[in-house]
Amino acid sequence: MASHPMSARDATPSPWRAFSILLAGGFITLLDVSILNVSIPSISRTLEMGGAGVQAIMAGYSLVFGLVLVPSGRFGDVYGRRRLFVIGLVVFAIASIGCGLATNAVMLIALRLLQGVGAALVNPQMLGITQQLFSGAARGRAFGYLGLTIGVATAIGPTLGGILIALFGPEGGWRAAFLVNVPIIVVVAPLAHRLLPAHPGRARGSLGLDVPGLVLIAVAVMAIMTPFLVASDHTIGLAGAPWYVLVAALAAGAGFFAWERWGEDHAHSVIAPRRLLRTPSFTLGTLTQALFAAGYTAFFVIYTLYLQQGAGLQAWQAGLMQIPIAGGSAIIAPVAGRLVSRAGRLLVVGGTALVTASSFALILSAHEAPRGWLILATGITAAAFGIGAGLMMTPNQALAVEHIPVETGSTAGGLFQTLQRVGSAIGMAIVTLAFYSVLTPADISGPAGRDYPAFAGAFGWGMAAIAAFTALACLVALIDAVRERRH
Repeated sequence: MASHPMSARDATPSPWRAFSILLAGGFITLLDVSILNVSIPSISRTLEMGGAGVQAIMAGYSLVFGLVLVPSGRFGDVYGRRRLFVIGLVVFAIASIGCGLATNAVMLIALRLLQGVGAALVNPQMLGITQQLFSGAARGRAFGYLGLTIGVATAIGPTLGGILIALFGPEGGWRAAFLVNVPIIVVVAPLAHRLLPAHPGRARGSLGLDVPGLVLIAVAVMAIMTPFLVASDHTIGLAGAPWYVLVAALAAGAGFFAWERWGEDHAHSVIAPRRLLRTPSFTLGTLTQALFAAGYTAFFVIYTLYLQQGAGLQAWQAGLMQIPIAGGSAIIAPVAGRLVSRAGRLLVVGGTALVTASSFALILSAHEAPRGWLILATGITAAAFGIGAGLMMTPNQALAVEHIPVETGSTAGGLFQTLQRVGSAIGMAIVTLAFYSVLTPADISGPAGRDYPAFAGAFGWGMAAIAAFTALACLVALIDAVRERRH
């Protein structure tokens, strides 16, 4: 693995202590992506919110998160990563207080979008600061703990959300899901300012923001998602969805790459510099991550719906059912971080292959396991799903930025995570369409647990879509592994 020595100015006497603070701040922002999954029914009833409002809360957060990541990475490289990390935590805490006290849907949606801004300010700095703090084998171990944090935060969110609802009731539980962030950030932000390395940044005149590029990405993603979201409405269906909008997505995508090429030729700031796109490990690693995220992120949504609406579990029970995923990922991610310097991309191939196989095993568990054995069968296969994710995410993230210079680490991290969020948003639309397309309005509105076979079938179609995404990720990872072996 490439190493980049730290300058004396960037050095810190306690890199692992500083890194623990970095992980704590990142954990809070990542946790909020999934913690609301089991709280959506309670929010809808409390604020009398329809489907459009729910979509704005969940998808709006991810979209804002993704779009702000790239300029956030650029700000970090120029003005200092520690400064952006702390500012992001403060913004996130303020937005969390507002969300927890929201009195209507519009207020909640607006503050949820502000939360996305705060999270996007924090996350690109995590990669850049990790590169500053460590080199060589230590960097691989650090990325292992970073992968552990990402996996646990994603998987444990629904569990914590369900426990809060059980403790504080439907309305108090979803408000607590927002407010729980605040005391942690009050402790972490001052420690981050004191312990994280002071990165001086570059000359102030080198900032620049690629606003047209961001707009073109937003248009392309929204155009891709729109027909899939519309088709989920049973009154419209697949036949009535505006599939022609996909042409606009292609046009926006082509326009983005044309603009990026023109902008770099004319010395304008761009989101995707050629030096990044011409680095095969970064390009293929980012594509692998985007495809994997398309399936992995959507899994937690349909898994929770299947357990609550189909199997009739309570919110806290559905949350606890996701502990095997977090446990599997938590156990394997540090191990993968230590092995990445020796096994390299074979870990990514193995991890994506295991997630794909586990997806089919979950389909079999839902359809074939007796109801009395459902929790055991699903828990075992979900644990394998989490182990595969831990094997994949840690090495892939480390290898994707292996040949990226430290001074552009936050920019590369922002682009990497932006495309990951783009994959998540697109996958969410496609997988949820596969899930809802086989359910009737009566199935959806009926009492929880009344029609388990219908939800088992819906879960099967959703998991098949997830398996398709992870299989494609496995193929790209295999191509990357073959390329690396040849060169």
